[in-house]
Amino acid sequence: MPEQVFPVRAPISNDLLLNSVSNGIVAIDHQGRIFCFNSSAEQVFQIRAEDAIGRPILEVLPNTGGKLLESLYTGGSFPGYRLKGQYVEVMANISPILVDHRPVGVVSVFQKISEFEATAKELDAYKKINRQLNAVFESSYDGLFITDGSGLILKLNKSSERLNGHMVREVIGKNVRDIVDEGYIDRSVTLEVLKRKTPLTIMQKLKNGKQIIVTGTPVFDEKGQIDFVVTNERDISYLTLMKNQLQSDLGVAEIVILPPIGSTGDASGSDPIAISQGARKALEAARVMARFDTTLLLLGESGTGKSLFANHVHNLSARKIHRFVKINCGAIPESLMESELFGYKKGAFTGAESSGKIGLVQIANQGTLFLDEIGELSPNMQVKLLTLLEDKEIIPVGGTEPIKIDVRIIAATNSDLKKNAAEGRFRKDLYYRLNIVPIYIPPLRDRREDIPALIRSFLLSFNEKHNLKKSISPDLISVLCTYHFPGNVRELQNIIERLIIMSPDDEIRAADLSQLSLWEHPFGHPDESEEISVTLLRQGLENYEKKMIINALKLHGNKHRAARALGIDPSTLGRKAIKYMIPCDGAISH
Repeated sequence: MPEQVFPVRAPISNDLLLNSVSNGIVAIDHQGRIFCFNSSAEQVFQIRAEDAIGRPILEVLPNTGGKLLESLYTGGSFPGYRLKGQYVEVMANISPILVDHRPVGVVSVFQKISEFEATAKELDAYKKINRQLNAVFESSYDGLFITDGSGLILKLNKSSERLNGHMVREVIGKNVRDIVDEGYIDRSVTLEVLKRKTPLTIMQKLKNGKQIIVTGTPVFDEKGQIDFVVTNERDISYLTLMKNQLQSDLGVAEIVILPPIGSTGDASGSDPIAISQGARKALEAARVMARFDTTLLLLGESGTGKSLFANHVHNLSARKIHRFVKINCGAIPESLMESELFGYKKGAFTGAESSGKIGLVQIANQGTLFLDEIGELSPNMQVKLLTLLEDKEIIPVGGTEPIKIDVRIIAATNSDLKKNAAEGRFRKDLYYRLNIVPIYIPPLRDRREDIPALIRSFLLSFNEKHNLKKSISPDLISVLCTYHFPGNVRELQNIIERLIIMSPDDEIRAADLSQLSLWEHPFGHPDESEEISVTLLRQGLENYEKKMIINALKLHGNKHRAARALGIDPSTLGRKAIKYMIPCDGAISH
């Protein structure tokens, strides 16, 4: 094998080296004459090196050169010395050049004050931001800890110490796998986040017996790898006590009050509330699918929150920096659907804008297109949508050239597309193209655990919207948890807003439902299913009212004191006691 020959390079000269330094350098010999004046010094003092070298320092730099001569005569150093010239001010480190402990010259390395101060200000700003972030980190009531991309614990706050019962020095530098093995926690959300590469919320049991809810959030580097994981820990012991107290006071079972995973509403980036098993399953599937750029089909009754799930998927996806465009396929007339979706060219039809119009699909380019009520599309539009899905291109109305489109499709429907396809009312090829990953969102009657959290979320939202400070009593929450909500989450949202607006008191109670006639059907007579639901709700209200009267009579011993405690007249209590066949002339025995 022939010996590899490397090209011979010229040695790097001292001049080249000194001229490559960003700081200014000026050096004098034992006679006080300049023998070094680099490129940065030329720029600072606006003097050419050839005009400076060989001349006495005071001739070239009459205002700043004196300090170099002082160093030469005394042998002293002047680190961080401020020198002010005629046109410029510098911060210099001045040092003698010693031979056998005797100064034979002096070198000054300097930087303009303006540059120095800019660097110092930047450093001070960084320190200030760091102090602020540390203050926020430490002042959080929730526990916070941070790991690197391998699960190594880097930092935790005082609240995390309090919750977990360990000291910082015990866990910093350990891997979360170690603290699981050592029994500090039963499982680690960090490890799951590192595995799934997506935010995740789980319940966690600690060594001290506490139960906490933890959310792990990955932070990615520029290469798309997890740089570190931030974990939020919240103690739910007090929530469990609240739930037990509520059940004890009201005799109501199956009411779970937990902090919501996210807020609801129309705000961009809001998370669907998911406490019940069915809702959590749907939300977890949505979060997994956010990582994959494939077509998604959301199934569920009207009002279950399919739009919110679609928006959540978009905001967790790589397309989140682009538009999320929602189209209700059942709300746009068939004659306008094609031009609204795909746009049209100039003069495409009578009444068209003279310059043409871009379609909603193009507006959503590189983002997400959410097609709600997909089952309402006409057969003609189903064909065109299939072309978009398969060929990733559209042709505007009146156009001839296809336009390439990069968009993710999320479709939603409350109808049985599979049945419609079998009966010929929906294209089978389009159905199979949409049905790659279906996610079923259960109705609210099958996820009653979510109702208290949804109520609290709507209460906060509408209080802020209407500038109010109203609260909702536990008895109202318990009653609403028994209702089957044919209109699902949307119906609950409307009820809460109407209660907040119409109730006269700051605390909204169960009695406000009937007093404000909130359960009357707004459009004529309710259908059979709604009549059943109204009957069930009224029965629930009456059962609760009867229980309250019995408890008041037991506690206070007679009708007058019980009526005063209930906030009603004794005569009203007497009428209700007759209605419910409750003896109230004497004390009710325990």
